[in-house]
Amino acid sequence: MFKTTEKAIQWLESVERFTEKFDLSNIKLACELLDNPQDDLRIIHIGGTNGKGSTVTFLKQILLADGQDVGTFISPYVTRFHERIQINGQDISDADLLFYINKVYKLYHKILKKYNKGISYFELLTVMSFLYFKEKEPDFVVYEVGLGGTLDATNIVNPVITGITSIGYDHMKVLGDSLEEIAQNKLGIAKPHIPLVTTVFNESLKPLFEKTTHKAQADLIWLDKKEILESTSDSKEFFYKDEMYTISLLGRHQHHNAACAIEIIQTLNRLEITNINTETIKQGLKETKWAGRLEPITPQIILDGAHNIDAMKQLKNTINKLYTNKNIHVIFTAMKDKDYPEMISIIESFADIITFTEFPYPRCAKAKDLYDTSVVEDKHMNENSYDIIDNLHLGKDTIYLFTGSLYFISYVRNYVLQKGLQQ
Repeated sequence: MFKTTEKAIQWLESVERFTEKFDLSNIKLACELLDNPQDDLRIIHIGGTNGKGSTVTFLKQILLADGQDVGTFISPYVTRFHERIQINGQDISDADLLFYINKVYKLYHKILKKYNKGISYFELLTVMSFLYFKEKEPDFVVYEVGLGGTLDATNIVNPVITGITSIGYDHMKVLGDSLEEIAQNKLGIAKPHIPLVTTVFNESLKPLFEKTTHKAQADLIWLDKKEILESTSDSKEFFYKDEMYTISLLGRHQHHNAACAIEIIQTLNRLEITNINTETIKQGLKETKWAGRLEPITPQIILDGAHNIDAMKQLKNTINKLYTNKNIHVIFTAMKDKDYPEMISIIESFADIITFTEFPYPRCAKAKDLYDTSVVEDKHMNENSYDIIDNLHLGKDTIYLFTGSLYFISYVRNYVLQKGLQQ
């Protein structure tokens, strides 16, 4: 048993992250031993390749604007560990975190001893969230899928609605090499008789979505990209079904994520689970903030956790649109198991300067490997990302864009804030 939160988190993070599995028997066993706390929660379940976290946050803010108590479960965190589990935007407290880690610590060793099964880090974290939310009794809990869908630990929930934000190439070793295989895995969160809302837009995947939801006797709400129109006067304004909404997050892809959240709320309204008017939806969207997603942390420093090919393409489109008269200096690193050659190729198409770096994380690629992959002339390498921040030459003509991994953004964000960098 742990006496400090720090020691408790150290133990939890030492547990194997993801164990090989072919079903959800381990997480089901863990929850059965705790009387299935997840069954007492009213859950909105969000999956997808990119956009999950933003959509979760949009939904949270809309529900908060309606006066609901809202829990959220996200992965990974950007600022600190505690933000994985929140109620009403407030991180789980040290005391509660310590209590629930101690609880799953005992559970972990009980299952290991009695059943000879190891429960993974993410499964333990998910179980902790179930226990915490059951005790606190929020009106809704919005769960972000960790990886894939079918075999994700969160997939034992019984949601009132599900959402899939996008399908793209990521985690192919686990999810499959084709978009169809990846979509099939994501569609594992579809539940019998439970509506599924999606902003996938890829028409070639629509028959698979229709077949899956038809088999589950579940309504499919397939959003039409043509109904999500960007305002010509302000990139933060957009129209959805002829109604104008304003968001604070940058990037057209955020209009799609916001539309997904709007449609989920409107579907809950039709089911008479909620009764949230359009003005409340607008208020919630406008108040949404999301760290590390195209976040202008100072006028010259932008942080974005683009960590796969599709996310990097979206980042390129937004940077090209918003910063046409600026020099773009990209500071990049990535996980070594990602398709970083293709990500670098995309960066080379819009960056004026690239600095490759790394940070202390087991999966992080080496700066030299990234540097050697690049084919442009104006490239640099510095293994110490803090040193890069210490030596930024801030001026009105240059934008410093840190990107490539949410873990990287988490690592540098607090340091940038501590430095108090400004124009």
